[in-house]
Amino acid sequence: MVVIVFPDRATADAALREIAATPDLEGGTGPVWVWFDPDADTNQVTYAASVDGRVAIAHPWSEVDEDWLAAYLADWTDVVVTDALPADWQWPAD
Repeated sequence: MVVIVFPDRATADAALREIAATPDLEGGTGPVWVWFDPDADTNQVTYAASVDGRVAIAHPWSEVDEDWLAAYLADWTDVVVTDALPADWQWPAD
C-alpha cells in the first residue's frame, strides 16, 4: 500500500487537484483519481486525518506509480510518499 502524507489539507488539495489522476504508466496500476472532478471546489476523494492537521491518502499503487508520485511530489514541502502512516499518527476521537 502506498500512503501519501500531507502536512495539511490545503497542501493535499493543491497537490492532488494538480495531479487529478495518476498517469497510465507502463508497469503501473493505471489511472487512479486522486482529485475526483477537477472542476469541483472540494475533493470527493476522502482523506484520512490526524489530530495534528496532517491528512493522507492511500492506494495499492505499483512501484512504478509510487516512483512517479514521489518524483512528482518531491518539490511539495513536507509531503511524504511511504508505505504506512507515520508512527506518530493520531486518529481523532469519536
